[in-house]
Parts: sequence; structure tokens; C-alpha cells
Amino acid sequence: MKKVILGIGLVFVAVIGIIAIRLSRDPNAPRYEPIKGSVKLPPGVQVHYDFLNPDPFADGKMWIYVHTTNEWHNYLFDIDRRQVLGEFFGQQPLFTMRGGGKFVCSARVPESKFSFLRGQIFEALSGLMVGKSQATRQRHELVTFWSIDLQGHSAKKMGEVIQSTSRAHVYPSPDRQFAFTSSSASTKNEEIILFNLDRESSETHVVPGNPFGWWDDANIVVHTPSTELMLYNVKTRSQSLLLGSTQLETFFETVGLTNAPQQSWPFLQWNGTNNVLYLTEGNKRWSAEESYLIRIEHPDGRPKLVSKSFKFEWSDHFDRTGTKYLYSGRLAGTNSDAVIVRDLATGTTNTLVPTLGEKYFSIPQFYKDTVIYIRSNALWQVSLKTSNITRLFPVQDSGAH
Repeated sequence: MKKVILGIGLVFVAVIGIIAIRLSRDPNAPRYEPIKGSVKLPPGVQVHYDFLNPDPFADGKMWIYVHTTNEWHNYLFDIDRRQVLGEFFGQQPLFTMRGGGKFVCSARVPESKFSFLRGQIFEALSGLMVGKSQATRQRHELVTFWSIDLQGHSAKKMGEVIQSTSRAHVYPSPDRQFAFTSSSASTKNEEIILFNLDRESSETHVVPGNPFGWWDDANIVVHTPSTELMLYNVKTRSQSLLLGSTQLETFFETVGLTNAPQQSWPFLQWNGTNNVLYLTEGNKRWSAEESYLIRIEHPDGRPKLVSKSFKFEWSDHFDRTGTKYLYSGRLAGTNSDAVIVRDLATGTTNTLVPTLGEKYFSIPQFYKDTVIYIRSNALWQVSLKTSNITRLFPVQDSGAH
């Protein structure tokens, strides 16, 4: 009798365990499915890629977004093998984690009633703090971050944050051990959510200003209201001065810059192993005008003048050596579909892909000794050495356009 009762008890425990496992699985969790073979695209597709990502071709792979009026697909693509590796079913794939076996994604959903109320309180407090005339009502969403197994076996929730659509960027560290994103869940603009990608966990940090990227594997560059550049160490939660406002003013005087150093704005460019930090007038870069260009040297943060009058362009990128400058036209229909490279040593320009007079943007980016760009709802690749052009996606053997 005891054996029967024991047996029934074990079966009961096993059933409860199975039920618990099934209930613990989130039915709304995103998923990834490997693909073997070619992908057939429906007619009338729009093809895009994550061109705002500072390193969109990490590990020789890229995310390609294909959509029509009724469909949306996210394909992971091997650039060198010209092969679709799999499809992500969710909202936004972000970047692969180190080791290449997993990637990070985000899902933005309407807030729950409690979260929505928190968002409204945040907006109300913001309005009281900055004044009604400056308070702008922003749409907030609950953003969930996941790690996804590229073999398609698992999805793990790493954390979530209430965030406005204007603060939706996620910044991985150079070694991809960490990543951070800004939070809109408090009245502190300096609050960030830090992800430990090895542990697949998250925690809240407070930094001394506007965080906009990584100086190295452990330090976030922060631009303070007093135009100083600070470093925030995510491992020790400590901060240190990278470039002070007085030091910057002295540098301007030394090199003969008459611009106001208080109007300088930092931006980062990926060089393959780390971020390169530059300073210029942010409005001039955005408007594709001329301004100074200063590079902040590693590891001591010493400023170095690159040019007193650098002509900025649209959709611009420096190559990994910092000697070539890639861009397209700024106005739709005026070289916006072209691909142009400037040699910074000689000042000469080379039109790799001439304009067709179309109103879309080529949004080119360097990849090894080539450039990847968009034209005619397809991804193309042009060689910097030979100017040979091939279609990258949808895949074909050869061709040019």
C-alpha cells in the first residue's frame, strides 16, 4: 500500500512539475528559427537594414528587415557566404552577444495600467519641473529585452523598462559583455538600465549627465550640462573626468579655433575594435555644413585637431583607419541615392555609385574593403578597390545596378 501511495505521489509531483514548466514559458516570448535553403520574398517588398547601429555587420552578419503592407520579416544574413541563416519572430533584433551563439532583442508593447499611470506621473512631474511651455507629452511604452538562442532553443527575459520612443537606443560595450539603454521611468534623465550580457540580467545605474556610448569595455562616456566629458565605470559605479571644460577652452585657444567650445557636441565612430570619440558643433554636422573636427585620443583623453573646417555630409561614416569618409546626398533626389567616398589625406572624392536621381537614400556603410548600401529595394555591395558592384540581398549570383 505504501508503495502505491509513493508511486501516486511521484506521478503527482511529476505532473505538477510539467505543468509548472509549461506555465513558466511566456507565450508572447520572441523566437528565432534557423533556415536552411533560400528565402522566397513576396512581390512589392521594402528592404532595410539597421543602419543606425554603429556596428551593423558584427561578426560578418547583419539583420535585414523585409516588409510589405501585410508582412514583416527579420532575417539574419551571413554577408560573406551570402546566405540567410534564420528568421526572428518578434519586434526588434538588436545585436549578437559575444561568442555569437545568442543575440539581444527588444519588444515594445503598450504599458499595463500600472505602468501607464507611472508614465503619466513621470510626464506630469517633468512638466512641473521644466514648466508647461517646455513640457512635451511623449508616448511611453514598456520595453522588454530578451536574449535569444540562435539554435532556436530558448528565449530569456533580461529586463524591462518604461521608455519613450525618443530614448530607444541600446548601446553594447565593445566586448559585448555589457549594454545600456536610457530609462524614462523616473524624473532623472541620468538613469540608465545596464545589462550584464554574460549573466543575462539587468540593473539600474545613475550617471552624471547624458550617456551616449562606450569609451572602452567598462566605461560609458557621459556629456555633462557643463560640456565636460566624464567616464562612468559600470563595474565600480565610479566616475572620472575625461575632458574638462577648462581644458577644452585652452585647447581651442592653442589651435586657433574661434568657435564657442560650449557648443561642441560629441559623437562616436566604430573602428572595428573600439569607439573613436570626436567633437564638433552638433547642428553643423546634422545640417551637413562645415565645422571643426576634434578627435579625443585613447587612452588619456587628449584632444587632437583633425580639421579646422571639415565639410560634413549626410549618412556619414569614417572607415576603420579614419582616413576615408563615406556619405550620400542630404536632400532627397540630390545625390541621396549615390555612394561617395572622400580621401581625407588628399581631399579627393570618388563617386562609387552614381546617382539615378531617385528620392530614396542609399544609407551606405563600410564593410571590410567594400561598402554596403540600398538601391531599388535591394542591398548592394561595391568594392572600394575595383568598384565592382554585386547584389547582396535578395541573393543572386552576380549583377550590377
